[in-house]
Order: sequence, then C-alpha cells, then structure tokens
Amino acid sequence: MPDRSATWLSNGVAADVYRRSFGHGIQEDTAYRLGYAHTLRFGFSVSAERSRVNNISTVLPLDAGGNAFDARFRFDGSAKTGWLLGTYLQDEWKITSNLTLNAGLRFDQMYQYVDANQFSPRISLTWTPFEGTTFHAGYARNFTPPPQVLAAPTNLALVQDTTQQPAVSANDPVLLSDRTC
Repeated sequence: MPDRSATWLSNGVAADVYRRSFGHGIQEDTAYRLGYAHTLRFGFSVSAERSRVNNISTVLPLDAGGNAFDARFRFDGSAKTGWLLGTYLQDEWKITSNLTLNAGLRFDQMYQYVDANQFSPRISLTWTPFEGTTFHAGYARNFTPPPQVLAAPTNLALVQDTTQQPAVSANDPVLLSDRTC
C-alpha cells in the first residue's frame, strides 16, 4: 500500500494492487511395456485456477490544457476461473542395450483470459557407451501460458484524461511465449 499523498504527488498515481490466486488439479501418468524394445507412456493433467485482481488507484485528473487538479480514486477489478488441460503420448524405444530413442507428442489447451492451445513434439536420444557415462541430445517445444493472476485485463477507459493515462492506448491481451529447448 503506497503512501498516497507522497506517491501520487511525485508519480501522478498511487496504486494499491491486490492479487490472489488459488489453483488445484489432477495428473495421471501411465506406462505400458510392449516387449523389451518399446514402452508406451501416456497421461493427462487438468488444473483450475481462480484469480482475483483489485486495483485502487489515486490519480490526478487532467483538464483540457493537460494540467492536473484534485485527486480522484479509480477502481479496477477482475476475477476469473481458468483451466489448463494437457495430454501426451510417448514411445521409449531401446534400439540397443545402450541406445534409447524417446519420441512423443503433447497437446495443451488453455481457457483463461486468452484461449490458446498447442501441439508440442518431443524427441531425444540417450547413449550410454559404458557404465557411469551417459550422453543426451533432444528437442522439445514447450507450452508456457502466462500466470493467470498476472494476465488480468486492464480497463484503460478508467484512467483516460488522468496522470495514469498510457502514452500508447492499445490494450492487447497477454500472449504466450513460444520457447524451444
């Protein structure tokens, strides 16, 4: 909680932001051996998150000439229950006793402030030339949703013609990060 008078006098805004998030879910993983050489792995996960964001800001309204006057309070809040769903299938193939190939595909779906989904391929090779030494090489694409409590939308109309008005008025939704490793 800011010192309202000192903060808004020096910055033009004093915000008291409250963020809360509660999540829960379930995950299942299964492995099924198809003889010596192949092991199938599959599973799913489901999680729900309830988030709430409240922002009480003290801002200075601007007159037609751009001059600030008398402080005003602005309230912006949002609450949302979001869902993350995922499933995968993978084959572990023992090519030889010291060389293993893992290949699989994962699908993730997000229903939050932004709905998105992605198929993510994975492949890796593990070589153990002798006991105590192992080499790994692989590729995976990961689905990385933003934390829901941080992705809450902001109502820019509430701060129009105030000292908190942004220079750029675009209010685009938070996008996913597409990282590979």
